[in-house]
Amino acid sequence: MNYRRKELPQVRECDLDNFDYVKFDIAPDRLVPSQHERVPSLLCKAIKKFPTPNPIIVDITNNIVNGHHRYSAALALGVAEVPVLQVQTTLEELIIHFVKNKS
Repeated sequence: MNYRRKELPQVRECDLDNFDYVKFDIAPDRLVPSQHERVPSLLCKAIKKFPTPNPIIVDITNNIVNGHHRYSAALALGVAEVPVLQVQTTLEELIIHFVKNKS
């Protein structure tokens, strides 16, 4: 997958009321980025803020929904595990839900 940065919703835990999800820690190399654009200043900020309490949000198959900069920071820093919220649905279903409910 390679969505443009603007195409992915900025989902946070408080936005997941309509979805089941589980929290756990995972090696960052087991996550799958769904977009490849990075904003250099946001990547630097993510590296400086590490370790961060904010989990990376992923879909049922570990495709990243939100947290690409934290993911890249974890890889760059050689972090063994990162916190994730794994939503029990697909990335496509999440995108559709958040686009429909944007207003």
